[in-house]
Amino acid sequence: MDNFCKQNLMDTQDSHQEEQTQNSETVNGGTVSEGGLKDLGKGNEDKKIFVGGIAYDVTNEDLSQYFSQYGEVAQAQVKYDRNTGRSRGFAFVEFTTGEACRAALNAREQSLKGKTVEVKPAKSRENKKVFVGGLPADHPG
Repeated sequence: MDNFCKQNLMDTQDSHQEEQTQNSETVNGGTVSEGGLKDLGKGNEDKKIFVGGIAYDVTNEDLSQYFSQYGEVAQAQVKYDRNTGRSRGFAFVEFTTGEACRAALNAREQSLKGKTVEVKPAKSRENKKVFVGGLPADHPG
């Protein structure tokens, strides 16, 4: 596996693990942390959006303020590179209702801090598969 693939796989795993363990407490099947609600169990996909192409200086508060025009925001989270601490240029926003989420998705063109952003439904990582090529034929698995 080349270094690029290894790093991306490690970043994905670290990000997921970090989300699960960072100052959190389990309550009613969901995880509550200092940053707000996380992983409210299965079925929150209809309340969560992916926001891509954000400016590097956009904060969680900026996202929360902007997207609150569509409804109450439960959590807004910019994703950061664990090595550099710099924004990775995307974020997730979770609303308290599916209606608010749909309103955000139906808005035509969205601009945050002067930059047009891409808003799509968030997809769960659970069903994602990663292709790893170039392994020796005798590799177990």
